Amino acid sequence: MPWLWTLVQICAVLLVLAYACAPLLIAFSFRQRVDDRVVRLRADDAETPDDAGDGDADGADDADDAGDGAGDERVAEGEAGALGDAFGGAPSVLALLPSDLIAAIQVELDRLGELGFEELGWYRHQIGTQPIEIIIAVSGCQEERLVALVAAAIVRMDRARGGAGDGDDADGGARLQSLHVEIACEAVDGREFATSNASALLPAAALGERFLLQVPKIADAALLCQIQRELVRYLDLHQAALRPVPRADEWTDELTRSARRHIDNLAAAGLLAPTAADDMAYRPTWRGAIVLSWSILWPISAIRRWVRDRQAGRVLDALGLSHLRR
Repeated sequence: MPWLWTLVQICAVLLVLAYACAPLLIAFSFRQRVDDRVVRLRADDAETPDDAGDGDADGADDADDAGDGAGDERVAEGEAGALGDAFGGAPSVLALLPSDLIAAIQVELDRLGELGFEELGWYRHQIGTQPIEIIIAVSGCQEERLVALVAAAIVRMDRARGGAGDGDDADGGARLQSLHVEIACEAVDGREFATSNASALLPAAALGERFLLQVPKIADAALLCQIQRELVRYLDLHQAALRPVPRADEWTDELTRSARRHIDNLAAAGLLAPTAADDMAYRPTWRGAIVLSWSILWPISAIRRWVRDRQAGRVLDALGLSHLRR
């Protein structure tokens, strides 16, 4: 069958071209700044799924916000909960996100609330020059010292087309790329342990010493909490050995520090380096461009997923949760 051999040759050529071009694309297009801060979102004018369509006017709230002072990204201590926060100068959830995405994130937060987690706030992180930004809704369980992050990766279509990307038209300018839940805790000695249903393949160098158990086929937040609790017991991390959950007004710094640590880990591994013109802006080294691009291309990505799932299965077996293997 000559046509089959021709098809194989065409596929091989396309694969070679992909492996040749992907590092160039990463090397010349990717930039990330270490001084980019995570911004807390104002959600006082956002509607919950239950309140949608009730006709409440938000103009009065917006007017009040304008007089609270520009640029304040924090709320007073103890004001937990994204819905109901009011502080001037911060962008609003409703202006940035489509209503269906807000509802999807709120569903996860409500589920976590049933598990003893208290909502602490919504945050936004722009990823360098890319048209991708991360919206993170944070909840915490102080009793068990666990943190839950509901993270949505958003592609700004206006930025992808080279526009300003201010995100004013959320419904027309944003597309959901991924949504996942992560349950994490941090020991007082700085070690971090997390369970996540994110499917993205992360560079091992980016994690540093952070232990991340990825179980992308487990969508139920209750099961993720069960795995994390068993992991804490297995490691004998009693409450005194765990760091308390940061307050609502501390999470902008916490998430900014986490993003900076991600870049530092990649730089320490030789995958990122500061640019000559600006030492606060990082770009991939040639080695980094090859590693970061080839690692997400087939067949390397398929091999990495197999290894990741096999390692996760072994951890679940060790925790006595073999029935959760999918």
